[in-house]
Amino acid sequence: MQIYRSEDGAPAPAEPNFVPPPEQPQARPDPQLRPSAPVTSQPAPAAQPAPAPAPKAPAQTPPAAPPAKAPAPAAVASGGAMVQVGAFSSEALADAGWSDAMRALPDSAAGKGKRVEPVESNGKTLYRGYVTGFSSRAEASAYCDRLKAAGRSCFVR
Repeated sequence: MQIYRSEDGAPAPAEPNFVPPPEQPQARPDPQLRPSAPVTSQPAPAAQPAPAPAPKAPAQTPPAAPPAKAPAPAAVASGGAMVQVGAFSSEALADAGWSDAMRALPDSAAGKGKRVEPVESNGKTLYRGYVTGFSSRAEASAYCDRLKAAGRSCFVR
């Protein structure tokens, strides 16, 4: 399709030759900054305590059974020797190390106690975990040898 000029009948150029005029700068209004009123914080009103709910009749449910507890270890049993089962970064981990030793040799747990001793080392507190309650150094050494055979580390003190 061709577009003809109406003046002389010649075809019009395919692309119009349009160039927009250069933009004229326009004046912009200056923003007027006004100081705002100082902000003051108001303390929140004190919360009113909620009214106590009306007492209800006690439910007739049987009391819940207390959670099963592991047998408590013997208090620090007296004896001449102890087996150190580790030095830990927290008292809880030292307790867990002692429990691990008890699970490793359950047949030897009777009469054994636990001792956790905090010590300072290089500016940090470590907790040494011991199995106590051995009547002799030889008994403690035999226990430690059995722990080592079970894959645990230990030494006699």
